[in-house]
Amino acid sequence: MKKAIRFIHTADWHIGYPFTGIGRSDSALQEKLLSASFNSIRNIFELARSEQVDFILIAGDVFEDVQYSQLIPLKYGKLLAEAPPVFIACGNHDPLPWDFKLPPNVHLFSERFSTVELDSVFGKIAITGISHPQKNIESDLTTGFPEKIQGDVFLRIGLIHCNLTEISPEYNYAPTTRKRLLELPVDIWCLGHIHQKTMVYNERNRVILYPGTPQGKKSKYSGLCGCYLVEIDENRKIDARFIATADAEWLEITATLDDLSQLPELIEKSSVIGLASVRLCKLRLTLPAGVQIPPDFLTSDGKNYFYDLEINHPREFLTPLEDQIQTLLSEICDGHSDLPSFQSVRNEIQSLYSECGQTPDWPKLTQEAEKLATELLFHED
Repeated sequence: MKKAIRFIHTADWHIGYPFTGIGRSDSALQEKLLSASFNSIRNIFELARSEQVDFILIAGDVFEDVQYSQLIPLKYGKLLAEAPPVFIACGNHDPLPWDFKLPPNVHLFSERFSTVELDSVFGKIAITGISHPQKNIESDLTTGFPEKIQGDVFLRIGLIHCNLTEISPEYNYAPTTRKRLLELPVDIWCLGHIHQKTMVYNERNRVILYPGTPQGKKSKYSGLCGCYLVEIDENRKIDARFIATADAEWLEITATLDDLSQLPELIEKSSVIGLASVRLCKLRLTLPAGVQIPPDFLTSDGKNYFYDLEINHPREFLTPLEDQIQTLLSEICDGHSDLPSFQSVRNEIQSLYSECGQTPDWPKLTQEAEKLATELLFHED
């Protein structure tokens, strides 16, 4: 006999998101990302099977737009049909009506709050949800929440796609507040809309959760993307554990390296999704001045893609240059400078660059010298 209630909370799949911008420059990468989106959702259903969950909750934005809605029965119908009971509350990207047939184990909530009751090892579970009837909802959908349920209920869950204004005040879709949600008789609020996992509230056997998106679609979604596996024991203690499901990973790496051979190990250490099949890397690297970037450096190895690169070299010559020029100017001001002093400064700068296998950019250095000379001569104590 099971000793806990288990369910998965997921949202914001955005099926059909086209990755058009990436596709313009790299169609192969675009295909990899489309596959990664499917794989991330498949990983959720595999998790449901391995953890033997009682049901799955999806808090809206299942598909990106109505034009992609037919992908649900075509690509995801089998996954849904073989899953435990699935409950969906539509969001602003996938509002009602849905013009395709869902498997019998999938319940789609209507545009008014309704409640579905399930039996569990500890008693009745009441899942109350609502779907968006249109794309742009600017009113608080929780105003119609039914506060009473007939009979005894062990656990009450709320399922809604909404925006908590404390977290994201700029997105005014079905806005509500944490205070409002806590006023309602709900043990677990399963929300959708915010694409990054957020534990909004977790006290006194009450929880408010955003699971985020299972697969990051843009570079700002670096880090873990996935779903929540929620477990409730006989004392109604709620344990919400985040599980990564993403198949593509966005990385932002800033580092100082001695040479480029260190980069593969750095990428591996920076990765938080060990099984990711694709990594999209934004690099900010500081390298020694003598290190040259090979022409094929940005060529993908089939797994790691470099979509943004910035290479910096430490300005290791600036301090010697400043010192030398300031010394020279001091000698000039004291009347001790002559032509050989200029040549000696030039020779020393040449020597500094030669040690690193480079040639001085004399016009640029002259500009630096003029700037430093001006600062020194017009400096006010």
